[in-house]
Amino acid sequence: GIKTLHKENPVTGELEEIVAGRRGHDLYLTIDMDLQEKVEGILKKHWNSIKDQPGREKQHGLDYVITNPQTGEIMSIVGLRQDSKGKLYNAPEDIFIEAFPVGSVVKGATVYMGLEEGVIKPDEVIVDKPMHIIGTQPRTSWTNLGEMTDLTALQRSSNIYMFMIAIRLGGGNYIPNAPLNFTKPINESFDLMRNYFTQFGLGSETLVDYPRKELGYKGSSQNGGLLLEFSIGQYDNYNALQLNQYMATIANNGYRLKPFLVKEIRDSHLDVPVLENKPTILNELEGKDSLARVQEGFRLCSVRGDCGPWSLKSYTSAAKTGTAQYYDGGVEYRNNSFVFYAPVEEPEMTASCIHSGAYRADHNYSNLCRTVTLEIADVYMNFE
Repeated sequence: GIKTLHKENPVTGELEEIVAGRRGHDLYLTIDMDLQEKVEGILKKHWNSIKDQPGREKQHGLDYVITNPQTGEIMSIVGLRQDSKGKLYNAPEDIFIEAFPVGSVVKGATVYMGLEEGVIKPDEVIVDKPMHIIGTQPRTSWTNLGEMTDLTALQRSSNIYMFMIAIRLGGGNYIPNAPLNFTKPINESFDLMRNYFTQFGLGSETLVDYPRKELGYKGSSQNGGLLLEFSIGQYDNYNALQLNQYMATIANNGYRLKPFLVKEIRDSHLDVPVLENKPTILNELEGKDSLARVQEGFRLCSVRGDCGPWSLKSYTSAAKTGTAQYYDGGVEYRNNSFVFYAPVEEPEMTASCIHSGAYRADHNYSNLCRTVTLEIADVYMNFE
């Protein structure tokens, strides 16, 4: 804008205007204020309902992003935080600068990579049972899942299926009670996995139109065990906007779009656009058949109830849950995460959520991100 300038008339002593002031440009955001208010309200309500439960003492925040997967427009963004007095507030900028281990939500990228690299085939069966590698604790899924395919491994969240993808990627061969040896240099396998993950936006800059953004934490030590952890979302850290970009890329058939907050800037004087943001494709996933398997695995997670009671809804959806573990002062804690899009036929909304510091590991609470999304998706889908 331009400030009005005056100078004093030496004869009359009156102030005369020498430069007429005018308003600056008008900024129009992509945020849907009705939706934003409702999302904030739902998050606060659920936070307040659980905050006094035992094991919740390290709750850090609840990050929630909704975008249009066809354009990249950010329709709602909430970084719910609680101050020292217990008052809740929204710090959306925290989403751009904080990142967390998110767990199994990333398994779609792992399966896509496995199929594209040819280390698994569509419908290939791998038996999910405890993995015994000499000198380490047995590795398991959340339960022994038995025979899994690429689709059911996503639906039911098999860790063992992902571990086998990672082992094969490194040229390794799993032999029970033997050491894990890889024939390929370990750094090459890490680079390859990172390369696939970044195609979805996991660990790459989202390029959102906001001045402060960081990449999150990238693990630096590299060994076979950590490669397995990488495949299930327990190695690199991501933020809720990166998770959203990942899920939107799956939703829209493989186009990683730049997320944006500014719809347009208009000259307030002439009422003409000075800047208009249009959808921007950052990269495209080549493997459409592999991507279709991921979409179907996520759809099954919704429709078969593994990701919540979505089959009861009037709209179709695809989803994935995640739980990650981390240590703070020698105590094990959990983060929860959730990614979602709807409807499956022509996705209009992509939601992502991270509940950081959700609970101490000796408690086994349900995923709050999933709970709030069951409500938020209804608000969005019924309010259009």
